[in-house]
Amino acid sequence: MKKSLIALAAAAGMMSTTAAQADDFTYISGGIYDWFNSDVYVEGSVRVNPNLVLNAQYTDTADFSLYIGGKYFVDFGQQQDVDTFLQLGMSHIEGNHNWDDTGAYAGAGFTTKFDEYSRFIVDARYDTLLDGFFSVGARFRYAFAQNLSGDVGYRVNTSGVDNEIRVGLTYNF
Repeated sequence: MKKSLIALAAAAGMMSTTAAQADDFTYISGGIYDWFNSDVYVEGSVRVNPNLVLNAQYTDTADFSLYIGGKYFVDFGQQQDVDTFLQLGMSHIEGNHNWDDTGAYAGAGFTTKFDEYSRFIVDARYDTLLDGFFSVGARFRYAFAQNLSGDVGYRVNTSGVDNEIRVGLTYNF
């Protein structure tokens, strides 16, 4: 329980930085999350400079799981409306089934806006957690108010790790 409170405090602390204008990568999000025995997730992200975004995600999987890391946006000369990124971070899960594992993840992805209301995010990564697994995820975010959007996503995992589904709300700062 103590670690869960620390994880939530870390995610909330990341959100204390405010942006001068609304930014798709400075947000807090939460909702329903289906992975193993999980029910909910809370996620936050903050852009610290034009290329670097820090993020954290907490879920109630087992006792809890936590991802803390960042995305570094790079220009590979692709179209103006596609942003590519490299990602790196730490992962942790703790709880029943004698799970108390900490790992690292690394990967790459892209994001694009279809129009002023919708964003599509795709990433692939390798995580050393739970004896290591690859995953590919896709998320769609649709803004139905100035700073509020719906968020749905699906992640396919390898090595017998359950796939992940999320449905939630995102508030952009």
